[in-house]
Amino acid sequence: MIVPSTTDHQSTTRFPWRMALVFAVGVLLLGMGDALITMIIAHGNAAKNPTYLYPSIWPDDWVFWVVWIVIYPCLGVATALIWQRRHTIPIRRAIICFTALLAVTLLFLPLSDVVQGNPIGLTLMDASAFLLSYALAWAYGRVTRTALWWLVPLLLWTPVTLLLKIWYWHLNF
Repeated sequence: MIVPSTTDHQSTTRFPWRMALVFAVGVLLLGMGDALITMIIAHGNAAKNPTYLYPSIWPDDWVFWVVWIVIYPCLGVATALIWQRRHTIPIRRAIICFTALLAVTLLFLPLSDVVQGNPIGLTLMDASAFLLSYALAWAYGRVTRTALWWLVPLLLWTPVTLLLKIWYWHLNF
């Protein structure tokens, strides 16, 4: 019996979108829930300390919320695409990168509160998110290129926010 090979395009047309929805909503709720709880406990944005100077183009808090409301579900769908292939290709590296990146993003606001918005601490956290996001793209790309399209918002945002944090660090030290 001959089994036809499956390309990325063919596999995504039969992709279980319910699973992608569960991953997208799950990652979104985890990320936004973490941010909301931290903001409540810290009585506002812990990353924004009024004793420091900020770059003139520093975005308002709502911009960060909107960006992450887009990034988290996209990250969930990309991860669902990877998870779908777990029986046909090794995904361990991709899942490790996903777990590490998710941990860093979930720890950002709580750690911002701990370091009280210190520019060095924020820059180091953004640098780790930047490196992990590109490691994630590399690992996901080895499993399926389709997942890379879902990572575009993350891959565009992490360099922007890292450059803002480097500028922030420069203004204060």
